[in-house]
Amino acid sequence: MMFEAGPWHHFGGEIMAKMVEGAATLGRSMSIVGTSDLSARRPDLMFRPDYSAVVKEDCTYLEISVAAFINAYKASLMQRERPLKPSIVSVDTTPRILNLIGQHPAPVAEEEEMSLLDKA
Repeated sequence: MMFEAGPWHHFGGEIMAKMVEGAATLGRSMSIVGTSDLSARRPDLMFRPDYSAVVKEDCTYLEISVAAFINAYKASLMQRERPLKPSIVSVDTTPRILNLIGQHPAPVAEEEEMSLLDKA
């Protein structure tokens, strides 16, 4: 079989999906794993390719090890579990703050505006 791949093509997507499913079963004690630890404990997550790829033109190649992928995936999950910090200024308080610093004129009632115009 021969496949021709264009720019931004990747190989191994199926095994990456399998690793994400398998990473859910890893406990917190295995959140950071080494390649040797992982291959001994979870041989089903190791990838043995049944194909070879031949590069015919200039190419940028990125190889991600199983351990690095699972560590990055688990770190992303831990990051998402942390609550986000509240913003410093909420949208509701912005007009009041602008009024205080004089960049935004305070709202004036229509009757008050008319009385100011009559005085002028």
